[in-house]
Amino acid sequence: MNSSVIHPNVYKALYILLATGLASRCIEKGVEAGFIGIAVLLSIYIAIKEFTGTRHTALTEKVKTSTHTPLMIVLPIMLTSWGISSYFGINPDYSLKKWGEVLALVLGGAILYIGIRRSPLSALEKFPRYVMWAGASFSLLLILESLHLIPWVSENIRNLSKGPLHTQIRSFSTVAAILIPFAWVEALKKDRLKYWILPSIIFIASIVAGGRSGWLALGVSAAIFAFIYPWKTVARPLVNKIIFGAQFVLGSIVGGLLYRIVVGNEFFEYRLGIASGDGASGGSGRIEIWKFALDKFTEAPWMGIGVKGFRHLDFTGYEVTSTMHPHNAILELMVETGIIGTILAITFACLLMYRLGKSIYNNKSYTHPRIHNLAIACVCSLIAFLTASLTLTSIFHAWWLTYFVVLYIIIDSAHIAIHRKVIT
Repeated sequence: MNSSVIHPNVYKALYILLATGLASRCIEKGVEAGFIGIAVLLSIYIAIKEFTGTRHTALTEKVKTSTHTPLMIVLPIMLTSWGISSYFGINPDYSLKKWGEVLALVLGGAILYIGIRRSPLSALEKFPRYVMWAGASFSLLLILESLHLIPWVSENIRNLSKGPLHTQIRSFSTVAAILIPFAWVEALKKDRLKYWILPSIIFIASIVAGGRSGWLALGVSAAIFAFIYPWKTVARPLVNKIIFGAQFVLGSIVGGLLYRIVVGNEFFEYRLGIASGDGASGGSGRIEIWKFALDKFTEAPWMGIGVKGFRHLDFTGYEVTSTMHPHNAILELMVETGIIGTILAITFACLLMYRLGKSIYNNKSYTHPRIHNLAIACVCSLIAFLTASLTLTSIFHAWWLTYFVVLYIIIDSAHIAIHRKVIT
């Protein structure tokens, strides 16, 4: 059955759900899961509609085409390796449960891919617009909440007994860094000054949220975007470059001032490394955690201790600020999945980035403005994700891994869409 049988509004709803889900992390990871879950259900509906009228031979050919690629060959081997590490790890019951969650996420991603890959280009190219509006809306909500201008939000959706508000929203700094490239390409596409208000709000929210991993990812993402974006394709390249740079400078200043109001002078200076604070040194004790992880890696170097097994290690004799995960994706993979699992994961990531780079620079169809912007946004977002993964949370957290899965699905679906539609 041709994808035209499915109403375009179905695909529109699917992309809106994905964009809203990615941006809603500023509230709670359960909200993100809710929107993404609905998107998966909608993808099941699309898959049923598509495959109902597909002949068996055609369906078999589609499956073979999508699975006989280096990425799809490495993926099951990598997942199997992680499963073996979990089975023989230090806490098999817990690790196998968490490994199962990774498998469930991959399955959900596969269903999403089935639903999105046949969407028309006209629907797919609007994804940056949805991300921009969703990201700006939730960013504004976070800024207002941080300044205690809408206290009812904190009272109803936060558990403030766990700690101050500013300690619960730090992860949104990285989320904003992942979302903002889509807002940048949309603002440049519109080429009107008023549209830069929205990415500026996202930028300021990233600073106000207070996550230093997010600040780093934001800076790296902005630098990569400025380097690879085809500025000559916009009507006023110099003006837009100035606006882009001004957003970075002014956004940092405004965001920094607001963050100082939120947390107070003493904590603000501590977060910037200007003054020392209680506990660990700069980086919230990352160096001590990484040293501990390297020491423990040698105890099970080949297969590791199992998915999310880090928290079950013996920390006697060590003074670390986190016993949940090592705050570094590479070290976590080394400790929990061993050399074999890490090599497979790095191989998968390299194959993915190679495919994305090839799609942008070696594929003539990607030079078309209808798709080139989307490809650039996805690459910058992926780089922001990978940058933050070196200092942020566990790579195996479902809410975090979801961003990687969705970004991959979007860019690969764009690759399919551009070849399915002849552009003159």
